[in-house]
Amino acid sequence: MIRKSAVWSIVLSVLGLFAVLGAARGFDAWMEFLRRNNAITFSLSWTYATLWSFPLISLCLAALLILLFWFTVVQAPRRVWISLLYLLVGAFVVLYPEIYMTPALGPWLPEIRPLEITYTQYLLTAGGFVVITGLSSLILPRKNRNDLPPAEA
Repeated sequence: MIRKSAVWSIVLSVLGLFAVLGAARGFDAWMEFLRRNNAITFSLSWTYATLWSFPLISLCLAALLILLFWFTVVQAPRRVWISLLYLLVGAFVVLYPEIYMTPALGPWLPEIRPLEITYTQYLLTAGGFVVITGLSSLILPRKNRNDLPPAEA
């Protein structure tokens, strides 16, 4: 029987996966919006917003991805199906543009606009990190906190 806290950790791992990918897609949409507005009417305010958005979004996305990695690999209980879900979703996000452009496979896939290649590609970066998180969850050994040696006084 699974403890109640373990169930919540599993649910939060899956929700965190989709929340991080949704945030990355939102960052892509925001940068596309800034790029289009700067191209239509050039003004210093749009230029400054674009220049400041790159590092702020990168830092925010890096913090979200590290938090997801820490929670999934270190805190949450290891489940093979969660690792496989991370691998499959991340690989689909990363490989969709290449598979869609392949003449033999492209016509069979539905057109998914958010997964197309964008100007900034934060979603593809997050998808690649999700694949690494899934692989790490499968490969790295699980250490319980009780297995650590006692601290020396």
